[in-house]
Amino acid sequence: MTVEQFLVAFIPQLLATIAGGGIGVFGVWLAFRWQQGASARDAIDRAVENLLVRIADYVADLEAYRGDFEMVNWGAGGRPQRQIPHAAVVSIAVELVRMRTKGSELAIADEIGRAWSLIAGAGLDKRGTACAFLAEAITMWRSGATPEAVADRLETARQLSLKDDEVEISADDD
Repeated sequence: MTVEQFLVAFIPQLLATIAGGGIGVFGVWLAFRWQQGASARDAIDRAVENLLVRIADYVADLEAYRGDFEMVNWGAGGRPQRQIPHAAVVSIAVELVRMRTKGSELAIADEIGRAWSLIAGAGLDKRGTACAFLAEAITMWRSGATPEAVADRLETARQLSLKDDEVEISADDD
């Protein structure tokens, strides 16, 4: 075999190997990126599911507390044995959602956090209804509703959590 015959056989083989390797590396990189994106979306979805469960549990605890409180007030006049449900569990779940959210969705997650802050400080009689609108906004967000529709539900939740004579002032109002 001469050098010329060797090069004629070797060069196409070398080019095919380099091209195939490049395509393989690109394919692995692309698959990794897709998997990474899917994993991030799954993490957000798990955090949102946890948040919705925490909100439901919190509202159930609020209703149980309010029921006990009203029953005791109608009864012997004692104090209810049940403690007011603490909002920390939901607050932590909200922060987990905010922590897992990236990119353009982070603004909505931040709005959810702001709405929850108002709800957690609202009167006990207002929290349940405001939580229902908050949960609806979260579900709409993850279902692909427009940001405007989600913002509308969050605004309703915020307004429901305000005292009757209170007005929310946002940074845009300054």
